Amino acid sequence: MTKEEKAEYDRKYREKNKEKIRLKKKLYNESEAGRQMQKRARGKRKEYHNEFCRRPEQRQKEKNRRYLKLGQNKLKNCLVCHLDKPIIEFKFGEIFHDKRYYLCKECEKKSFEETGLRTKGVIQAITTRCDYRLSRQDIAEHPYFIEANKYLISLKKLTK
Repeated sequence: MTKEEKAEYDRKYREKNKEKIRLKKKLYNESEAGRQMQKRARGKRKEYHNEFCRRPEQRQKEKNRRYLKLGQNKLKNCLVCHLDKPIIEFKFGEIFHDKRYYLCKECEKKSFEETGLRTKGVIQAITTRCDYRLSRQDIAEHPYFIEANKYLISLKKLTK
């Protein structure tokens, strides 16, 4: 029997016994041996799958899929930049009526960086001012020293 004859015989057999073959596969896949084989196959594909999911174009597809899931037409106005942005651009927050923060992620990041730098600078200025004897000119040149001075004056008023 040649390869062509064997291929023809197999094709006819599969056509004739299509339902029988399908049931046999179904039983095998539901059995413990079939599940173990599927698990091994998934393990082999896992590394490729993870690499595939990390591709930038695939990440963009996932982001677009989330937009569609949430509804692209749902927009929210940011209170800082006053732009209507998709609702996914806002962080999730349980306490808000629409379950989203009122600042977009970009504005929130900017404000956090600014306030963090400001408070850090003021604290450093307070410690520096307390540790060293600085002239008024030195204090006037450094903006954080001015804020630190105001803070120290307000503390003195509260303690009196």
